[in-house]
Amino acid sequence: VSLAADLNKCSAELVLVATIYNEGALGVAAGVDDRFFEGVNNTGMNLGTKPTTQAILPGGSTQVTWTVPGPKEDMKKNFYVEIDPGINDGQIKECQEANNGAIVTEAFCPDPG
Repeated sequence: VSLAADLNKCSAELVLVATIYNEGALGVAAGVDDRFFEGVNNTGMNLGTKPTTQAILPGGSTQVTWTVPGPKEDMKKNFYVEIDPGINDGQIKECQEANNGAIVTEAFCPDPG
């Protein structure tokens, strides 16, 4: 998974874009949970969970977005996403469980102009 901050709706909102990749040999059905946090890992403030809406074929990807109020430059924030969270490595059995989290650091909405 990778995480990016889409600044197109700044300054009112910051859109977090999680891109979920399937690097395995089998397809994955839609409905994989993506949990968003404010902070540097999954111990931060839980912002909420959103499932994928599309199946992901081997070698494919899909995106899930989460919108937060746009932080200002003097109030930069870190955000973290975790896919397929849960006990026993989540609902999807994978060969590589260690790549299920991503972070974006010091995100903020620049002042217009």
